[in-house]
Amino acid sequence: MSKTFTRNLTAVAVAVAVQTMSGYSLAEAGEETFSLEEIIVTAQKREQSLQDVPSTVNAIQGDALTDKKLFNFTDLEQVSPGLELRSIDGRAGSIALRGVDFNPNSGASAAVDVYWNDVTLGTNASGGVFQEMFDLGRVELLRGPQGTLQGRTSPAGAVAIHTAKPDMEEVEGYVRTTFTDNSGTNTQFASSLPIIPGELSVRVAGVYSDSELSEVKNYVDGDVSDTQTKAGRISVAWQPSDEFAAEFVYQYVENDLSNYSVLTGTSTLGQGLPTLSGSDLEAIQTQADVYNGRFENVSLKLDWEVLGHQVTFVSGYSEVSSVRDFDNALGNTKIGFDDHPVLTALYPQIGLTGTQLNNPQRMLDQNYASSQELRIASMDNEFWDYTVGVYYGNESGFYNNEFMREQFFGPASLYFDTVASAPFDIQSYGAFAHNIFYLNDQWTAQVGIRWQRQERTVESSLYAAEDTTAPNPALVFSEGDELAQLIPDDLESLNSEAWTGSVSLQYAFADYDASAYVSAATSFRPGGATVSNKDLGELTEYNEEDSWSLEVGVKSSWLDNRLRLNSAIFYQDYSDYIGRANRVSLNPASAANGGEGSITTNGDATVQGVEVDFEYLMAENWHIAGGVSYVEAEYKDGVTLPSNDCAFVGTETAAMCDVGGLELGTQAPFTASLSTDYTIPMDAFEIYMLGLYKFTGRRTDTDAPSGDLGGYGTFDLHLGLREASATWDVSLFVRNLFDKEATDNLQPESKTFGRAPIETTGYLKTGQIAPRLIGLSATYNF
Repeated sequence: MSKTFTRNLTAVAVAVAVQTMSGYSLAEAGEETFSLEEIIVTAQKREQSLQDVPSTVNAIQGDALTDKKLFNFTDLEQVSPGLELRSIDGRAGSIALRGVDFNPNSGASAAVDVYWNDVTLGTNASGGVFQEMFDLGRVELLRGPQGTLQGRTSPAGAVAIHTAKPDMEEVEGYVRTTFTDNSGTNTQFASSLPIIPGELSVRVAGVYSDSELSEVKNYVDGDVSDTQTKAGRISVAWQPSDEFAAEFVYQYVENDLSNYSVLTGTSTLGQGLPTLSGSDLEAIQTQADVYNGRFENVSLKLDWEVLGHQVTFVSGYSEVSSVRDFDNALGNTKIGFDDHPVLTALYPQIGLTGTQLNNPQRMLDQNYASSQELRIASMDNEFWDYTVGVYYGNESGFYNNEFMREQFFGPASLYFDTVASAPFDIQSYGAFAHNIFYLNDQWTAQVGIRWQRQERTVESSLYAAEDTTAPNPALVFSEGDELAQLIPDDLESLNSEAWTGSVSLQYAFADYDASAYVSAATSFRPGGATVSNKDLGELTEYNEEDSWSLEVGVKSSWLDNRLRLNSAIFYQDYSDYIGRANRVSLNPASAANGGEGSITTNGDATVQGVEVDFEYLMAENWHIAGGVSYVEAEYKDGVTLPSNDCAFVGTETAAMCDVGGLELGTQAPFTASLSTDYTIPMDAFEIYMLGLYKFTGRRTDTDAPSGDLGGYGTFDLHLGLREASATWDVSLFVRNLFDKEATDNLQPESKTFGRAPIETTGYLKTGQIAPRLIGLSATYNF
């Protein structure tokens, strides 16, 4: 255990102890009758109090997200320390938790899975949740290995999204409109319509949103980033008796995105382009990064109580269709190519357009996923409660990458259109059992086990997309010719099988509303082959990942349940952790033929950390909540991975470097959040104020040349007025009130097709935190 980790752990432990002791003394003196509401979660596939679950679970209610104007899925990280959400390109998103990062373009199984109404989402279907959030019941964040009860095993955690349920008794709903100063509008509505009161009800909900995002401006044509999202949902709840209930939900999301990437640096192409910093929020692109996607999700849940058991069947389906057109060589323009002697000498094919330096690409995704789960759970037994079940999932579709290829022929190069096509089919099977033993009034033990099998078939080949004749007249490509098989035959079909499980012991203190627990769990991710538009040679295959973890935690309530305080310390050991080496230079002497590629990798690693969260009702009209996360996640000594920091050896596909001690991803080790809301009651209405502070500490970005990014904090402020019975609500809000400027991430220098000396544009792609945003929101409830 490192000295830094020990110091931070000690500081957090002292803070928890001080709060706990002060909370106990105040509890003795306080006589207030108001208290926090009990939080009910389904993290263990049965309704339980959050305080009874022997693991770290955070529940975020839909109303809390609305109050804080957190409308996009990525906004969840504002109220969840240790969680990092990043929309990569509109079609997919990255979720990092407990220091473990994941790139969906890796083709590997997710480190943090997403569930929508208990349904597992397909690999790219999770991109459908990286959109506008609307009409949610709650979001549950499950931290740590999910190796027993969830649909798939994921080592870092899971995000479970639960949409709002229809009201079975009365017509109710709302209309909400929000305007922001980035030319943004967000209009949401929802309504429950009981058809047979108490038995059958329908709820409809929808959202339309558009904005100019962070108003990133393109230097080339003055255009600005913008996005538009529209979505709709219909939910049907049927409960003909006390013993049987059914719920059906259908949702679609359509997103159109025209995005520009912020650059920093100085041009090396001599085109009269400006020197930029991230704070300029400026791009240099010959075309916008244009994305169009449609996501459809369906869930069906049937619950039947019979013979002291609850039988549950969950079936789901998701479909993704998306197209993305973009320039993969940022930081250049067609201007100035014609009269630039160095460029025209190196690129004789450029002519009058110079498009060979722009590297235009297109990505097409079609993804179909379905899953079925049947489970049987005992109900309210005195000594032993259990849940057993079976699971089946299927995911299929294809991923196509259309791009211009540079082929070397002696001193000259040939440019022609190609397409890398990767059809896939993945079958998943599982069987599980989870047991809860109530040993006595104070001790509870839990034991779970899961068997899973995955049968994965992934093919990938590079094809010519046009008829082409090379400088060598004997070499002719016809449209549709296979130029390279990117995944060899022996790696196209791979099967994985594993057993995982969990065990915990929990002790409830007799004289306090508190419990302590220790839990151990294992997780697993199957191996596979990297899907790439390059031949990765011996680096194509990646191995299975295994991990085990140990967590010790305390959950407590104080001041007559006005203060809820939970904390945990954890350690996780990974064998063959599945990571990603991005934009690695490939050896021209190898089968990869040079250029660059992103490679899915393996390396042993460890994760250790501490998490604390609290909620405090200081007065009946004053509420405070927050949390802290500190995590160290790094590769073990002696691990070697592809990197641009070392030299090629022989004909190896990529240079290999010792990365021992390197962080697993770009997530900040230390993050914290604090929110408070205060209400001033009046006769017919009430005034309220809400503040939200999020701090992100210093971190190492493994893709950044500097390697280190500074910490930053942002503060949001909301001032509102609402009618006493909440029929209407109007609020003015400012996100990032002090207009803090900070770099969230950096990527390596953008490259053209060129060979040395002109190989990079001189610019780095940088992610900047969103600038100050001012908005006005109005809600009418009925």
